[in-house]
Amino acid sequence: RRMIEQLPTGMAVVAMQQKTREVVAFTRGNLGVAVQASCAIEGNLAPVQIRGHAYVDPDLGTPMPVRVALALGAQYVLAVDVSAHETKAPTGSERYRTGNLRKRALTEPEAKAATFTLHPEFSYYVSLSQEFRERAIHAGYTQTMARATQLKAAFPRG
Repeated sequence: RRMIEQLPTGMAVVAMQQKTREVVAFTRGNLGVAVQASCAIEGNLAPVQIRGHAYVDPDLGTPMPVRVALALGAQYVLAVDVSAHETKAPTGSERYRTGNLRKRALTEPEAKAATFTLHPEFSYYVSLSQEFRERAIHAGYTQTMARATQLKAAFPRG
């Protein structure tokens, strides 16, 4: 089992305490358990118990925790915004508009605080399927490569 504090590069895994809705950055402890908590999408995956508290995906509190990283001392932050591209919403998706706008209100200030933000487009509707995950990975890779020159310029080597 890998411990967060033993990783060669400092890392924080962000999750939300289910009961209090408090966003927590785990910088110590079992890496696998922390990642599971961070990915525990409410309604889809069971909350993860850590030290007597249930933790879930922090999407409702901070879907892109750039300011958390900065508060922990990060000098540069590459953010990946996985929210929908609202302007490209297909017909029939109107009922999701409120949720999309709520998420945009949360991600926009975080994106502005980041050194650089990628916002790949991998379709309006998301799922947990293998096919969707592969499509999302490909979209992220494609956008990263398309913006590689800008990325290199944004992050000084040292």
